[in-house]
Amino acid sequence: MTRKSEELVSQLVRRRMEPDWLAERRAAAWQLYKQLPAYRTTQSDLTQRPIDPVAATEKALHCPEEGLTNLSRYFEQTSRNRLIFVNDIVTVYEMEAELVEQGVLLAELSLAARLFPSRVRPYLGRLLEAGENPCTALNEAIWNAGAILYIPAGVQVKQPIQLWWHRTRGGGQLHPRLLVVACEGSEATVVLGETSELTEAASSVQAVEVYARKNARVRVAAVQEQAAPLTRVALLKARAESGALVDWSYADLGAGYTVARVENELLGEASAARLQAGVLGQGAQHLDLTLHARHVGRGTQSDMQVRAVLQDTAKTVCQAVSQIERGAVGTNATQEARMLLLDKSAQASPIPMRLIAEEDVRCDHAVSVERLAQESLFYLMSRGLPREAAQALLIRAFLAPLTDRLPVEALADVLVARLEARVEARLAEETATADRLDTEPNAPHGNRTEGNSSE
Repeated sequence: MTRKSEELVSQLVRRRMEPDWLAERRAAAWQLYKQLPAYRTTQSDLTQRPIDPVAATEKALHCPEEGLTNLSRYFEQTSRNRLIFVNDIVTVYEMEAELVEQGVLLAELSLAARLFPSRVRPYLGRLLEAGENPCTALNEAIWNAGAILYIPAGVQVKQPIQLWWHRTRGGGQLHPRLLVVACEGSEATVVLGETSELTEAASSVQAVEVYARKNARVRVAAVQEQAAPLTRVALLKARAESGALVDWSYADLGAGYTVARVENELLGEASAARLQAGVLGQGAQHLDLTLHARHVGRGTQSDMQVRAVLQDTAKTVCQAVSQIERGAVGTNATQEARMLLLDKSAQASPIPMRLIAEEDVRCDHAVSVERLAQESLFYLMSRGLPREAAQALLIRAFLAPLTDRLPVEALADVLVARLEARVEARLAEETATADRLDTEPNAPHGNRTEGNSSE
């Protein structure tokens, strides 16, 4: 490690005026990071796209309005409670007075650790321990865009609370950290958004910890649209106590290289988890996604559903893991992963896994990888629909089982809007290519096959 890397932790602590206990945890995590081997999964080797703690950057552009509102505008009308980071700077903070009076805490994490340690210290880093892997260690050591959402017992937050991380050209390092604590009987919906506008290679490690105490209800909608030069690791984990529900919705719309893990620990009796993922892959996107439900309590339930639409050379690997421990009697775990390929060069690999150590359980799974049905496309076009509209309709129907049950309506709107824009761009490119061939004087018209699409 360079001297610049060694100084990074102490610089963060001084600049953010963090308490001693947090400084000690950062320093210990940094030592672990230096000792642990590079983070690998069976499908991704990050040694080929290293996570660089300190990267040389040009002058940051802090307020490129066009890039920042492109995705987040879909959510602007859903809530007046927002915390927005541009690079590692808080640029927007809005909170309704009624929620503040009820004791709801939405704050920058370093500030909360200093002013409200009893809300932070018992929870931070307990689910995602620094020694788990080098990325958890790195994030705990150098997170620089952290936030906490604390909902007191019995408080029900009706409107979604939004947290956004926007990374701009020359924006340096951005490693988000989020802590959500939903106390007994509370309820909240949280929207997590990440976007980037990059020309240079960059890296990011995100860590999210969610505690759902007894009978709490927490819905988390995480959406990201990253630029192709970004290498991103996202580690999201929740723990549900008796009667609690954690509902994850993960949407990947970017073109970068992402390794993401969404995990639920169902510790309490009759706790439940829903894990949903929607993927719109394009370009050379690489997504290595793991959904994991670990059943410990009796009568627990988990439901995983994935829908992916891939084009160009995009690659998605989705591993769904239902882990049922001994004693988790009456568990009901289901998995469903459906992948739709629009190009021959796109790749999809759904991998179901069931790790069962108890007999009195139910565990189901279903997977498929398919191409757009040409018969259905021909039928719709024969009924008068243009090719663009027919393709969009079929893909929307493919995504419907996912979008119809997303807890945040705006997230479904985002998926549909992005889908239609990409279908339109795709068909415009195909039309331009065909027109060019038709107008070229020496184009080999006789070798072309009209109306034949094998995607």
